[in-house]
Order: sequence, then structure tokens, then C-alpha cells
Amino acid sequence: MDDPIPALYSDVHSYQELLHVNADFLRGKHAFTCYSVAPVQEETQPLVPTLLRLHSYGLYTMISQPGTKMPQDPQNQRSYIEFLCPETTAKLIFEDLYNDSRVYTCRQLPRGGGVDENFPGRKLNLTQLENGDESNNWWRDSLGGDIFYIVPGVERVDDIIRGLAVYSVVAREYGPETDCTTIVLHVAEKHIEQLEKYEV
Repeated sequence: MDDPIPALYSDVHSYQELLHVNADFLRGKHAFTCYSVAPVQEETQPLVPTLLRLHSYGLYTMISQPGTKMPQDPQNQRSYIEFLCPETTAKLIFEDLYNDSRVYTCRQLPRGGGVDENFPGRKLNLTQLENGDESNNWWRDSLGGDIFYIVPGVERVDDIIRGLAVYSVVAREYGPETDCTTIVLHVAEKHIEQLEKYEV
């Protein structure tokens, strides 16, 4: 059976178009993307309006979840969001996110980009974090590019992605009190006059 993913991205030639495909996935128009083999999960549905607003500010969200109490587990779930954005956007929002005491923020450079002296490349080690180690050991050096998702056969999409920065933002506390999606939105809107806007 042919892989349906390349066909989904066959008309994507720009970041604007890439954002639009992802926004349509969030709206339920597509059942999969290059990073998800299933539709948006039920727990994520309440976040969709905010995620779409982030897309209109040029933040391509890939993974997100609310902070909530899991019915099958006495331990709460941390709020979490992962997104891509242009370097110009990254320079506007990084410090605000990094200095927010409610969240852990990590930034990785584009595929193969190494470490940026101005924005140290780090990826959060969620396994250590979940095990309760909240010392500096839950940061580790990133090799670059290991969390990007490639669209086989559509190299131009990979080329678009190469020029982007990737962020992970994780709530420091379990439960619904900290909403990472809203925190990122508020940071973006703090710089709304300087952000490039996108039709999604």
C-alpha cells in the first residue's frame, strides 16, 4: 500500500502552507500528519482553539496535552506542548518562556544545526523528570534534529523544517493549574506587533 503521507504534503511549498495543513489536521479535516498516525486525541480537543491561534502567529504545534488528573492513575498529568517556529519568532519568545517559573522550557536547533551560543541547545529528558529528578541532570545535550519528523519523498517540506527552531514546554507541576498552551499563547501575544501573521 502506498504511503498516504507524501500526498498530504504534495502541494506544500511554503511554511504558510505547512501551517495550513497542520491547522486542518487540528480541525479534523485530516486523520494523520507526518508526526501523528491518528486524529487529535479527545483530551486535546479543548486545546484546539488556542493551538489554532498559535498557528496564526507562526507556531507549528506538534504535541500537546492538558494538565489533568488521569482516571486510571492517581498521579496527575503535566501540561505539555511542543512546537516549531521561525528563528525570528524564537528570538522574541525564548527568554519569556525560559524565565517563566511555572514551566520547564527547552530549545533545540534545526536538524544538524548543533548548539547556538545565544540559545543553548537542550532537550528535556522527560524520563528523568518523571522519576522525580528535578536537578540539572534532567537537561541533556542534544545532537540536533532527533525529534523532527520527515515527510518521505517530499524533500522541500524537510527543507522548510530545517530552518525552524523547536521548543518543548512542560509544566513544573502536575494537574490542571498550569496550562502550557495558554502560557505560550500569552507570550506570543506579548510580542504580537512584531510577529509575522499567517492565514490558517
